[in-house]
Amino acid sequence: EVRRQLVAQFGEAAVDTAGMTVEVAMDPRLQSAAEVAVQEGLRAVDKRQGWRGPEVKLDTDRLDAYRSALGRKLASVAQTPDQAWVLDLEAIHSAAVRKIAPKKPKKKVVDEEADADAGDESDVPVGSIAPDVVARAARVRPLVPNDIYAGIVTFVGRNDATVELAPGIAGSVSFSSMSWARPFKPEHSTPAPRAPSDVVSVGQVVAVRVTHMQTVRTSSATRVLRLELGLEQTPKVEGAFVGIDLHSRGVLALVGGYDTAISSFNRATQAKRQPGSSFKPFLYAAAMDTGKYTPVTKMDDSPEVITDPWTGKAWKPQNFEKDEFDGQITLRKALAESKNTVAVKLLIDVGIDKVRSEAHAAGILSDIPQSYTAALGTGEVGILEEINAYATLASQGKRAEAVLIKRVLSRDGNTIFSAPPNMEQSVKPETAYLVSDLMRSVIEDPAGTAHSLSALDRPAAGKTGTASEHRDAWFIGFTPSILAGGWVGFDTHEMMGAYETGGHAAGPMWLNWMRAATANAPKEEWPPPPPGVTVVQINRNTGQLAKEGDPYAVPEVFMAGTEPTTTSDEEEPSQEDWYQAPSH
Repeated sequence: EVRRQLVAQFGEAAVDTAGMTVEVAMDPRLQSAAEVAVQEGLRAVDKRQGWRGPEVKLDTDRLDAYRSALGRKLASVAQTPDQAWVLDLEAIHSAAVRKIAPKKPKKKVVDEEADADAGDESDVPVGSIAPDVVARAARVRPLVPNDIYAGIVTFVGRNDATVELAPGIAGSVSFSSMSWARPFKPEHSTPAPRAPSDVVSVGQVVAVRVTHMQTVRTSSATRVLRLELGLEQTPKVEGAFVGIDLHSRGVLALVGGYDTAISSFNRATQAKRQPGSSFKPFLYAAAMDTGKYTPVTKMDDSPEVITDPWTGKAWKPQNFEKDEFDGQITLRKALAESKNTVAVKLLIDVGIDKVRSEAHAAGILSDIPQSYTAALGTGEVGILEEINAYATLASQGKRAEAVLIKRVLSRDGNTIFSAPPNMEQSVKPETAYLVSDLMRSVIEDPAGTAHSLSALDRPAAGKTGTASEHRDAWFIGFTPSILAGGWVGFDTHEMMGAYETGGHAAGPMWLNWMRAATANAPKEEWPPPPPGVTVVQINRNTGQLAKEGDPYAVPEVFMAGTEPTTTSDEEEPSQEDWYQAPSH
């Protein structure tokens, strides 16, 4: 991505020959952590969708010939005796994946049933690969715990299979590590395998992870005494991730996909996807900015048939839980639980023009559809575009471009490009603060859609997003100083499965990266409210001012002049605990 931006600004010839020095905002440690978080996150999603079968099948009658060719390759490469060395066939694996990988994302699904039989061997190279070709493609690597390699299945038994990673080095793949490998079909569940033979067969090249190894060092080499492996597969589902320093807007990490060897398309900067409910903070910002709404404003979470005035179509918004509705709930609770019914009613009242204006001020420059469905994020946005727009809300309304390249120096040391953050107050501080505070409940409220991410055990806020028919999953969240967002989806816009929500599919990437980003750093507190925001004690059950000594008193934030002015007479908790505010 750095090169792409440099070529766009200076031209390819200058980038290749001018001897420029480029200073980037990226943190190498956090970039590496982001790559791991994306790869592990996508592997987890991919396994939930099922097993697509082997990516390569070798001729079983020539296994000895493959073994001999691989042995010669291993012997030809210098090795240190302090490690065991194996031959990784991942290059053949990746070539098979590239064969079926789309050159560029498709706009629409052509055939949702196309992958129903993707686990068979009809689309992979079978048998015709010569032993010398396999050996040339093999990469000599040290055997390392938890690393992933591609090897050849040489035996399939009742309880396990054997995968050979080098002549004389083979590991056992237990059936328990294959339990996820049901036939691939993301949109609904398929039968689980009943035996290893339901999953793999001799001659297949499959990916495996080293789960346990026992070695012994001799004077000349390291021998493998025991090797246990777990079945893996190269994900078909894709993802993107961006981490941003809120103070400088420097891009600390940027990942555009699972593996650039499979696809060089950078989804973080080049793709446009539906944001789903991750768009709702901009809708809520528009509502708060009017002064008519507060975090404790109640709205009706109930189904209602609505006729869209622009399309003329009747439509009944549904929540994720389908036929479950909570009646009168506060806006804080509605955002925490991502209530679609409330979002649509809010947009109808606030107006699409106001929502567009607020989203644009935050940094959403993509078109927002002229439809009530815009409340649910049915337009398409750039991934970096939306993540950086969240940075505007998270920094009390200060907007700036995300900075990947900080400075470029010429061969003689002169600065020829500099990109200091140019912060502008584009959203009112009070509005941005209120919405950011509401997003704390998405994580802190036990019923919040991202409550599992409270495992970070630090102050954090954010919002999940799940687009129509689970084709896109997002989570964008922030601490007081760092913001990050992840997206997961198929390039071909296929369904990912009914439970692949933003919190479930994208949230774990964010959590894993944030743990790395905040490791060994002291816990930060949220900045104090800006002028124009007041914090008052209210009764958690009524939303009115709490009396002195009220056991149900909680702090809540309001735009000055919108806070309640009457006290509550209710002291007992209501049947429904509809209010959940974070501590201030």
